[in-house]
Amino acid sequence: MCQSSTFSSHPPLAFRLALFWAKYAPRGKGWVPRWTGRRFCVGAQFDIQTASGARLAVDTNNLDVYTAIIRLGGRWDQDVLDTCLAVLRPGDVFYDIGANVGFIGVEIARKIPSASVIAFEPQATLAHTIALSAQLNNLCNLKVCELMIGEKVGQGRLFLPAHCIHASAVPREPDATETVCPITTLDEEVCNHRLPPPNVIKLDVEGSELAVFRGARQVLAKHRPWIVFEADDNMRRFNYTRDDIRKYLQEIAGYRLFFIGGDGLYHTDHDIENPEFRDLLACPPERIDELSGRVR
Repeated sequence: MCQSSTFSSHPPLAFRLALFWAKYAPRGKGWVPRWTGRRFCVGAQFDIQTASGARLAVDTNNLDVYTAIIRLGGRWDQDVLDTCLAVLRPGDVFYDIGANVGFIGVEIARKIPSASVIAFEPQATLAHTIALSAQLNNLCNLKVCELMIGEKVGQGRLFLPAHCIHASAVPREPDATETVCPITTLDEEVCNHRLPPPNVIKLDVEGSELAVFRGARQVLAKHRPWIVFEADDNMRRFNYTRDDIRKYLQEIAGYRLFFIGGDGLYHTDHDIENPEFRDLLACPPERIDELSGRVR
């Protein structure tokens, strides 16, 4: 168990120098903080504060993520977080699939104490760091599963590039490090009562989104959760399109898709391949009225 007293809210000098570089240097905003953390911060235990006041434990292997969060004012994927909060109800079960450093899961667990938050993250150091963040914030409603979610059960391959947020089942970079980790499906975990069914799913798995949906056919058809997910250029490496996702989700549960705009509104998907948008909201048909007044 982590004792919060062993953590410092005053980052070491090396981190502060990395942050200065990330803020003001013309180049190397990512790789210099990464190099600094892996070279000079090994073993250091400290946290940063989010805009809402949450304490986020730092994985020193990936300082670039944390310096980016600070540069963004203590925020990360704010439109995604806002959308998740908008559709969650007290007592709901929230799945954060591809949790990375745990920013969204921690924020939701703090803002909705009655929610049950389950964070899925296959990278061991990140999963450990999320668990530390849960302890730092006294979040008894946040559980971490060190698992890869996909279309099958067994052993999965995960390719780790320099930047931890780009870990993927298909390598983005030629020098990515391959690791083997347990992989499971949502159908396997929920239908066998290992996990409670989700009411809201946030999904960001760098191109494996369709595989996750295929491994969740029974869960989506029966429980019909809201889904907030990324669908960007990563799809090309997996040989599918947004329209493939739309057809699949519509077939199994009649889902409607909406683009998540930066204006607090949800935009219709009449041009499903519109590159202007990266994140989408899949709405169960019986809950479409809840978006009234927010759809453009």
